[in-house]
Amino acid sequence: MSIGPRVRKRRKAQRLSQEQLASQAGLTWSAIQRLEAGQVTDPHYSTLSSIAHVLGTTVAELVGEEPAVGKVSAPPDTGKAKLATEGLMSRPDVASWLAEGAHLDRETFLSKAEEYKDEDDIALMVVELRETRDHFIDALRRSETQYALFGRPRVEGLTGDDRIREVFRPVKMARRLANEIRREYSAREVGLVNYSKVLFIEGTADDYFVYEHERDSEYGRERHERILEAREAAARELERTYAEALV
Repeated sequence: MSIGPRVRKRRKAQRLSQEQLASQAGLTWSAIQRLEAGQVTDPHYSTLSSIAHVLGTTVAELVGEEPAVGKVSAPPDTGKAKLATEGLMSRPDVASWLAEGAHLDRETFLSKAEEYKDEDDIALMVVELRETRDHFIDALRRSETQYALFGRPRVEGLTGDDRIREVFRPVKMARRLANEIRREYSAREVGLVNYSKVLFIEGTADDYFVYEHERDSEYGRERHERILEAREAAARELERTYAEALV
């Protein structure tokens, strides 16, 4: 299933019209229409991020790249993940600003995540992730934040395109940082959701985290059946190992 049908399926599960989704995501109706019709096959990350936020899901799930169930871990070293870790977020001045806003470095985040042992803890951390992400995104829209992080435009002696580029430089840098933050926090959320499934499959937790829009959806029911099968298989394997140890 491509991106368009996934967006349409989740939109309908939320009982939203294309116009409502577009309005809440800050997009045009035609953008949603063209995406769902398959006329746009490689949408901008910011577009998918806005849609995913409205639909209560992640960009990874919209594009069909949900990682296999496993322990919470850092995102794979793909080009996008590498940009998130080696781009603007790693600059000392930006890192300091992020830390002041309650951003955790990746190692601290992973350590904190593995302290949680049930779906309620995971759900709380997902909410905290989104609130922290939105705090940074909102701040980066303000000129005072842009100037503090990237300096005011210096247009003395500049003319034409050079002057225009310098005027918009802080805005452009802020948008780039905002996209890095979205990617990082999306990866962290996906990791948390999958970690919740691992706890359930291993028998450590009695339930696992599920997005509200998936609870009664066909997609959610199908995935729940697969997770139950994995939990039962893990229990059988544990029993077999225990029996062999007694021999």
